[in-house]
Amino acid sequence: MSKQKKQMSRREFSKVLAAGAVGTAVLPTTGFAASQTNLPEIEIKVPVPAAQNSAFGVLGDWIKNNFAEITGGRAKVTLYWSNSLVPLKDHYRALQAGIVDFAFVNTGISPGVFPLSELFQVPGIASTIAASNLAFADLFEKYPAFEKQFSPKVKYIATSQFLLSDLHSRKPVRSLADLKGMKIGCQTPESAKAMELLGASASTIPWTDMYIQLERGVVDGVIAAWAIVNITHLHEIAKYHTLLRLSPGIAHWLFNRNTWNKFTPEEQKKFELLGASLSNKTNWSVATTSHDMRFKEITPEKGQTTIELSQADREQIKKLYKPLWDEWTERMKSRGYPAEAILQDTLRWTEMYSYE
Repeated sequence: MSKQKKQMSRREFSKVLAAGAVGTAVLPTTGFAASQTNLPEIEIKVPVPAAQNSAFGVLGDWIKNNFAEITGGRAKVTLYWSNSLVPLKDHYRALQAGIVDFAFVNTGISPGVFPLSELFQVPGIASTIAASNLAFADLFEKYPAFEKQFSPKVKYIATSQFLLSDLHSRKPVRSLADLKGMKIGCQTPESAKAMELLGASASTIPWTDMYIQLERGVVDGVIAAWAIVNITHLHEIAKYHTLLRLSPGIAHWLFNRNTWNKFTPEEQKKFELLGASLSNKTNWSVATTSHDMRFKEITPEKGQTTIELSQADREQIKKLYKPLWDEWTERMKSRGYPAEAILQDTLRWTEMYSYE
């Protein structure tokens, strides 16, 4: 990717993200109408990780409409709701094999596949959606290794940071001391390590299994984003919600490379520019799903309790997380990445973009 193209993408990213930050729910159309009318149709299979009646339904329709506009209607998108075509954990393999044509891949359930991207799920690193997305855009521009993470069988389009995750439990956790000995199920290995450092007994489980494991008492609580609570109705069992603010990871939107090659150069350029808007629209879908649960359903009137740890506990948590930063840094250095520089840039940029 040329420097000029990167800068264009990032400027567009900032512009669209800023619009989303002030509450834009449905983005304007892109104006990317294709001029070719005699080219063959392209079938595009897109798995969507939620039901059609969720906020992701708006995202799915947005993808469908924009793909049609960019290609003058020749891209025929079929949406597979609730991952009915392939499970979320298999999206990356399915993309490389051509089973699906366009999908997002969650780093949190693809451990080791995108090692540099995994920095954003190390506890204590990620900030708000806006700050993390902007920091990732800067990293992608400065360090070519970020783009080289991806298989040549796929084409990178966009990245979206997930909302931070909290602890949802069957009994109240009001302090670090209350976590001792509890069995906690986590979306990512990093979250599990964090829980172990805080004194719990932790395991990594798919978010799709969290409800049944809570129901059966296999775990006492789970670390999950609020969108997951909404989609899976975890609050029916877990009535206590302790704010720990752990990142479940980020998602990369990718094309299958063979599908990508079917587009004209003009269409490809427009898809690349669409990435910024797609990132923002994904964030809107996740944030809307999370907001509806966090502030409309999790209320004392509905038998739900939200808990904020003491300032002393929060400061202690920061100290306990530091070894996980060092572990990621050493692991990346062993692979030849400039890990210390990447970490420092990430911390600097997320703080800068989070400044109030």
